[in-house]
Amino acid sequence: MNVLELPKNFDYNEWMIIISLIATYTFAFRLPKRFPQTITILIVLFSFSLEKSTDLILEYPPYTLYYLNDSTLFELSDFFTCFLYPVFGYILLHYYDKWNIRGISNFFFILAGSIFGTLFEWITVLAHVFEYTGWKLEYSFTVYLLVISLYIVFFNFVKKFFIRANLKNINDLP
Repeated sequence: MNVLELPKNFDYNEWMIIISLIATYTFAFRLPKRFPQTITILIVLFSFSLEKSTDLILEYPPYTLYYLNDSTLFELSDFFTCFLYPVFGYILLHYYDKWNIRGISNFFFILAGSIFGTLFEWITVLAHVFEYTGWKLEYSFTVYLLVISLYIVFFNFVKKFFIRANLKNINDLP
């Protein structure tokens, strides 16, 4: 038995994952460099950890509210979906920092990001990337509100840390 099973049928959900990965990473790599490498790595690790923690709670027993793709087995394509979340977090925080979001604008930024995340998830549900067994799409909106808020809290914490280290700007890091 393989650790990562190959999909039984290579169909629309696998294509959706591949196209999404290519599109989002192409977009992210074309963005002007905004953060030093240290900050980028922290954002990616935080995003990945948050995604895996959420999946461990919601996707696996005792809840098993959804599963990925068209099998309850952990397939290679399921593994690749893990890499969609870090790029989402990076792009989100890139624009958060670029647009210098403050005050009430935080609310609207979080709301817009949550709407975008929910719409993208809806498309992935149509493509059978997610198969809900007890989850509902409206729950995802609430989760995105929380997750995007956590991204921003994390980013502001990291930014304050580097400012306290007597750097004028987080981009002053080597």
